[in-house]
Amino acid sequence: MTSSAPLVPVGFKGDWITPSHPDYCSAISRWAVSSERRAKVVAFVKDAEDVVLAINHTRTEALHWVVCGGGHSPNGASSSDGGVVIDVSRYMNQVCVDPERMVAHVGGGTRSGVIDECCSGYGLAAVGGTFRQVSAILILVGGYGWQTPAHGLSTDSVVEATVVTHDGTVMTASKTENPDMFSKLRVLGPKIGVCTAFSLRLYPQRHTVYAGMLLLPFAEMRFLTEITDQWWNAGPSAAEGMIQVISIDEAKPVIRVFLFYNGSEHEGRLVYQDFLKLNSLADETREMSYQEANTMQDDLAPSGFSVYRKGLVRPEMSYSAVHEATEILRRLSLEPDGFRPTMFFEFFPAPNANTPSDSRRSTSLTTLLNVMWDVCDGDDGEAQTQRVREAVGQAISILKSETRPSRM
Repeated sequence: MTSSAPLVPVGFKGDWITPSHPDYCSAISRWAVSSERRAKVVAFVKDAEDVVLAINHTRTEALHWVVCGGGHSPNGASSSDGGVVIDVSRYMNQVCVDPERMVAHVGGGTRSGVIDECCSGYGLAAVGGTFRQVSAILILVGGYGWQTPAHGLSTDSVVEATVVTHDGTVMTASKTENPDMFSKLRVLGPKIGVCTAFSLRLYPQRHTVYAGMLLLPFAEMRFLTEITDQWWNAGPSAAEGMIQVISIDEAKPVIRVFLFYNGSEHEGRLVYQDFLKLNSLADETREMSYQEANTMQDDLAPSGFSVYRKGLVRPEMSYSAVHEATEILRRLSLEPDGFRPTMFFEFFPAPNANTPSDSRRSTSLTTLLNVMWDVCDGDDGEAQTQRVREAVGQAISILKSETRPSRM
């Protein structure tokens, strides 16, 4: 290894941020404070050639490197402790829409919300996440969205990608050019290298949809489970999708049901009439723009907290399992550390998903357990994380043990 003060590689056009730089703290900041690490260098790259220079630098200096798109990984996957962060968010965030070919060319660091905005004027949309702040790089780890029932996962819509591999080779990957690399991208995702650009297939999208939140008391959970089973087993149409969220508000669990129907309010209310008959605390569903529908959950993901997240694949919901898991999280919320647990149950029928058999992604129903709490450093922070990990592990074990066979 050479000197401890990394020199900027010759020809590097982006921003080379080291700990002495005034922008260093903002460069390593992340959505989840607990995922922040003190990198030796944050390289805000401008193009694929910059990525090559950064990767070559890590080989010369024997440094580890990671890629950062939106910085939303709660496990620190987009951060490096003493290594190099190759960040594509600052400069590689352009969108160019080709409405005739129905394709969008996007930079690897482009946020999902920006893609929505650029495509909406053409009556088109890409299959993306349900949080507008995530970056295009997350396309490679599956990508559920409101268009998934009609068009599959976001990774199914990738037409072409520009990749810088671990040895610094720049490649274009598609079904016809470097098809082996294209297949590997669908299985390994960001582990294959740095994706600097994507070409995404677009789909027609009406301007307004029926969507919004239905707020329910936890006492309605049993009825909600029964209605959900009936709806799911009947086979939702390609226009339907739903996310159910159980959060603990002031030691009391409440349910937020985010409904989506790719059609008019009149049609949507007919489709979800059984859900709307539940004893709700509030009905905030209405006809809104497709872009606004992708902001429905933003308030559930504030930045600036420690975050622990764990997911599981489930066949269906079991009321008794959900009730018991919720009680574990409720007790966690009563502890003096201010833990704020949330469970997300995603319902995206995906008959058109083309997921490789060896992929770590799944088209089954998924559940995410998310716990946020105020930042605490040192031994206290490690003790908090361990306590959260134990509680979440118990909840997941219960959810796994009481699932039933799925129709899918």
